Amino acid sequence: MLQYPLLLIAHLIGWALYGLFEHISHLVYGSNHWFGSFFSALIGCLLTGVLGIIFDKIKEFQQILRTLLLISFALVISLFWHNISRILHDRISYQSLINSSLDVWFSGGSYSVLLIAAWCGLSFSLLFYLQNQQKQKELLLLSVQTKEAQLQSLRYQLNPHFLFNVLNSIDVAVQEKNTDIAHSMLLKLSRFLRTTLELDYSDKVRLSDEMSLLSDFIEIEQQRYQGKISINKQVDLQCENAFIPPLILQPLIENAIKFSWQNKYEKYIELSCHKVSEKLIIKITNPISREKYNVKNKGVGIGLKNTASRLSMLYGTKAHVTSITESERFIVTLELPWEEGF
Repeated sequence: MLQYPLLLIAHLIGWALYGLFEHISHLVYGSNHWFGSFFSALIGCLLTGVLGIIFDKIKEFQQILRTLLLISFALVISLFWHNISRILHDRISYQSLINSSLDVWFSGGSYSVLLIAAWCGLSFSLLFYLQNQQKQKELLLLSVQTKEAQLQSLRYQLNPHFLFNVLNSIDVAVQEKNTDIAHSMLLKLSRFLRTTLELDYSDKVRLSDEMSLLSDFIEIEQQRYQGKISINKQVDLQCENAFIPPLILQPLIENAIKFSWQNKYEKYIELSCHKVSEKLIIKITNPISREKYNVKNKGVGIGLKNTASRLSMLYGTKAHVTSITESERFIVTLELPWEEGF
């Protein structure tokens, strides 16, 4: 109980109020027992504090034993405090009490027992409330840490896949003595990786910043595929300040480029962003090759799975990612809660 400052403060305030109200009640009846009221409250505060310490010491005991011990100590403390209070208020002398029979010791003690019982009820209720609040905070912290670890795990799944492909293309350019292309790709790759490594995946970025970073990625990919991939971006002006998770679009564009490249004819990708009923709707469409794309497996790639996992961790059920095949084109739709920055 002593590890909770709020509980200790409530304990001190409670006994201070008891002493004050008891003294006021005496004044109402024309008596001034401030000495008895003050020290009675002080001793009651100390004795119940000892009861709290006893509770801490026996909390590892079995429930039945702990309850019996606590009730026994509470009754002893109630009796002791009751008679000390009687002496302090000049209701009985110390010498008379020592020489009295047991029935005198217990006389009028029900008030003290009820008061100590009330203290136990209020104190333990507050203690259990504080313990529950602390447990909730620990669970929340654990949940946040788990989400951060999961997001970092997704981050390390995304980067190497793209990195290995680009390094392979740079190696091919070097072997073919296309030093200008290799140099350009290295510069863009360095800038892209520096930015992605500095990002906090649990934070949000403006869509305009995401598009700027995505442009570096697209330029790298276009150089890899020698400009044969065409990407058209249509972003409503009001969407530029919308907040989205960083690099949420990169794996989807990477998938779109991969499947577009496999198509024999059309290699045209569309990216659009619109606001619809307090939702940010992002669509990515690309052509698919029926020979190389199995419709039964749509949506099971690492890009879509990671995107769905990130959205679930960040937004719960408020965000969705869906994919359909329509007229020889693969369409991925992201539906995010509208969060606008300034």
